[in-house]
Amino acid sequence: MLDLAKHIVETKAGHFEPAKFEDHYESALQELLEKKQKGQPIAAAKKAPPSNVYNLMDALRASIKGDQRTPAEKPAKATKKAKSVKPAAKRKAG
Repeated sequence: MLDLAKHIVETKAGHFEPAKFEDHYESALQELLEKKQKGQPIAAAKKAPPSNVYNLMDALRASIKGDQRTPAEKPAKATKKAKSVKPAAKRKAG
């Protein structure tokens, strides 16, 4: 494992060149300050759309409490249609 870790570090290592690095936060802040100094209106940042990320810890806690479903979440009962289906005819061996 140690050899693998050394190999990964060696392949990922490189010289840092600050000229190639762009700080997007600093650029956005500088643009905002320039607008403020010029007296231009500053629009509020857009809110991120809600994600469908599910909190795993909440799900685990709920599973520990047991299967406490609401009536809307209960599975539907099997219908009697399955009994009305006729079995397939048997073939003769021959």
